[in-house]
Amino acid sequence: MMELLATTWTEFVKYVPIVIVAVVISQIINVLVPKKKMGHKFLPSEKNIAETAAAGVLTPGPLLAYLPLLKTLNSKGLDLSIIVTFITAQTLIGPARLILEVGYFGLPFFIGRLVLALMIATAIGTCFKYLEKKIKF
Repeated sequence: MMELLATTWTEFVKYVPIVIVAVVISQIINVLVPKKKMGHKFLPSEKNIAETAAAGVLTPGPLLAYLPLLKTLNSKGLDLSIIVTFITAQTLIGPARLILEVGYFGLPFFIGRLVLALMIATAIGTCFKYLEKKIKF
């Protein structure tokens, strides 16, 4: 039990600097980026949703590090459909998994999973875009 707690604590401490950087960046955005500009820049179009899915796949580290930044972007006008797309893609796959999965299961497996992750994240973002019109979140 103590070994499990020690390992968990060690892993948690590794991510604290990333979370601090994310909070600092989110506060810089909060101060410097006008709300009107953010809302117009990232409208929930199919192109923006697909680009956000790709960005989610490419971002390293845990989702925990990106949540403060996503919250600030949302308060600046970023639609939830864009945020749900990023969260879904970032959760499904990431760049660190490339080495592990290719080593264990081969490149075709990883490419197939990558394509499916992008399709799933894009589909969820698109569905959420239409859901936002019906339900107030």
